[in-house]
Amino acid sequence: MKVLSYKRGRHTQDTRRIIVDAASSRSEAQQLVGKKVVVEYGKGFEGVITKPHGTKGKVIVKLDKPLPGQAINAPVKLLNE
Repeated sequence: MKVLSYKRGRHTQDTRRIIVDAASSRSEAQQLVGKKVVVEYGKGFEGVITKPHGTKGKVIVKLDKPLPGQAINAPVKLLNE
């Protein structure tokens, strides 16, 4: 899993919500909703998977702290609960 992009609008981008490539289909991505993840950049950025994005298995992650632009393409690890 890796960070693909910020969640964006036409004129804005939200640095606390990111798009992550997590699964191979939407149904697999739906099963990951509610799981905790860590972006492995710096000291780490913790977040929660909130919903699937599209039909190819991408998910939206809501982070506790804003993610810097240098962390795009950084690896993401799923935490075991």
